Amino acid sequence: MTRTMRGALLLAAALAGPAAAQDIPDASEGYVMVTEPRAWMGEGTRGIVRGRAVRVEGRAYHASGIRQVSINGSPVTVRRDSTGATRFYGRLSAAELERDVEIVAYPREGEPIARIHGPDGSVRYGALSQVKPAVAPLAGAEVSSALQVSLQALPPDARRAVAASFGGVPGVREAAPGTQAHLAVAGSGAQWVVLGRDGSVRHRVEAPSPAEGAAALRYVLEQERGALQLEALAPPRETFGVELSVPGGEARFRVGEWIQFQARVARQGYFTLVDLGTDGTISVLYPLDGESPQLAPDRPATIPDPEIREPLQAAEPFGRGAVRAFVTPRPLVISPAGGGGIPAESVLRALREATTDPATGRALPWATALLEYHIVP
Repeated sequence: MTRTMRGALLLAAALAGPAAAQDIPDASEGYVMVTEPRAWMGEGTRGIVRGRAVRVEGRAYHASGIRQVSINGSPVTVRRDSTGATRFYGRLSAAELERDVEIVAYPREGEPIARIHGPDGSVRYGALSQVKPAVAPLAGAEVSSALQVSLQALPPDARRAVAASFGGVPGVREAAPGTQAHLAVAGSGAQWVVLGRDGSVRHRVEAPSPAEGAAALRYVLEQERGALQLEALAPPRETFGVELSVPGGEARFRVGEWIQFQARVARQGYFTLVDLGTDGTISVLYPLDGESPQLAPDRPATIPDPEIREPLQAAEPFGRGAVRAFVTPRPLVISPAGGGGIPAESVLRALREATTDPATGRALPWATALLEYHIVP
């Protein structure tokens, strides 16, 4: 689902000191460099204006090619240039400049490369696993659930190629024969299909060769792994009531049908509704422009607000999806999504920040609820 629901401290001229000029590492290991803002290159402050959005541009390179670049977890515009590098273009809001800015390039092979620019002018650079630790647990609420994928319906050569690629996708495992799997991959020609637990087709993957199919499937499985991680997220130990439902009680929608949700919270807080689409795409459904993020306690609210915008609309692909509601003591600031949706890590990072007292580091009470839905023909 999308809307259409898819089945689917500021950097400024007053920095404490000039940023160090960026080093270009050995090209054989790949690199990420910034060309704008020039302040991040150690060359002045052009592009940095207090309280305003800034343009971010740069180049990324890896011998295997770059398949995607993200800034703060959201995919940005990329294009290859004549040197073989990939140029990327994005924008950051003033609010995003108040915390680390993470630029990550994802090679077709090997580990992601990251540049992390801190609000104090510091820069960390290198393999993503070295410069940025994994998302910290949310007071015991974060659940690590491996995505189990059945490959029994693939030919032997394709199965070997896909199984080998799992090593580069944390949290994805091949399901043992006869055991329950979250997804199944099938196909014997130039196109594979990824089936959900209900038998619906969640993805179609072009596979002119087993190796190319495995590479394309890897991106799909990363997306599905993120949706599963958010679906498996358990409530915190200190929680309060939040209810999520649909009018009529049955969350089963035909393609083209209008959709609204009803929410009720037991405590004043900031309400966020995230869609885990029928293809694993993660997107924010509420709040959007003009909608108040705060809900009054014990008073039913309609999502989306009918006085501000139209209901959501069901769209393909068919199958099972879910929406997760969060009620937090501070706003959940999730970076805007690009065409590929929001990585689960961006949601978890925003949740951790919204539920941690910045002065004491103490975990604050928050609540969550999950509602499963189905898109049908």
